[in-house]
Amino acid sequence: MNPYESMKAVSRIVEESLSAGLIPDMELYHFISSAYGLADRNEIIEFITDGHDSGAVLDLISYPSDNLRNSVERFIPDEGISCDVYEKWFDIPALAMPYFILIDEKKILLSENDSLYCRRKIIKRLNLHINLNYLSELKDVFTGTDFYGIRLLLRKKKFITGDAGRRFIKDLITGYNSMESNNSEELFSLIGLTCNMLNNQDEDPRDILSIKREYYKNAYMEALEFAKLLKTYSMEFIMMQKIQPPLITAEEALSMLEMISRIFSIAGGMSEFGFNQVF
Repeated sequence: MNPYESMKAVSRIVEESLSAGLIPDMELYHFISSAYGLADRNEIIEFITDGHDSGAVLDLISYPSDNLRNSVERFIPDEGISCDVYEKWFDIPALAMPYFILIDEKKILLSENDSLYCRRKIIKRLNLHINLNYLSELKDVFTGTDFYGIRLLLRKKKFITGDAGRRFIKDLITGYNSMESNNSEELFSLIGLTCNMLNNQDEDPRDILSIKREYYKNAYMEALEFAKLLKTYSMEFIMMQKIQPPLITAEEALSMLEMISRIFSIAGGMSEFGFNQVF
């Protein structure tokens, strides 16, 4: 399937999704509640209808769901779809416009411009242009669900890195898959964390992870020291001494250290970074 045929398929799926209505998630409701003090659904509907949000709601609601991402991923070529191809769809009149926001079975119709804005944002946020060709040979290793789930995650994370980063991600995936005890949920967690740390970086992934490891090691020690202070002094006294509480709890730092160690052991082949040797 060439890029234009792929884009036709993607556009059709996006159109079907939008035609069913844009449905706010809990994150959007939380934003409206915290930013504007609205919790009642009728008040929220009136607020959006009157356009008092200055476009914030349209922007937040125009994120592709995981279901939509999953539906289009199989139609995206391994090398992705270039920007100059998918941007041609931005201003093409949609068949089902105007779109609408659906809240408690009540439809808030959008203008043609707002409808085009939502479609443009969703297509752009699918990150169709990201080249995942380096994973193509893994199609024979994973089931279709897991393979496209991995691609979906990398595309959702907007994972773009140099050759070393791509090799590291691939080594992590293949190394984890070769283990006797494995599950998709843990693999996706490890991939997600690795993406967060390596994204848009050209340095050696091992160097980047080593720096992160030292950061969380120091954060862990600082959290332990602060906990000791709390056992001896009151919080009021500690604040008077201008001692700042740690930004990360000991439990959070410990969890990150364990995950970084696991990533190293699977992808880096470096047992010396095992958690038992962190301290």
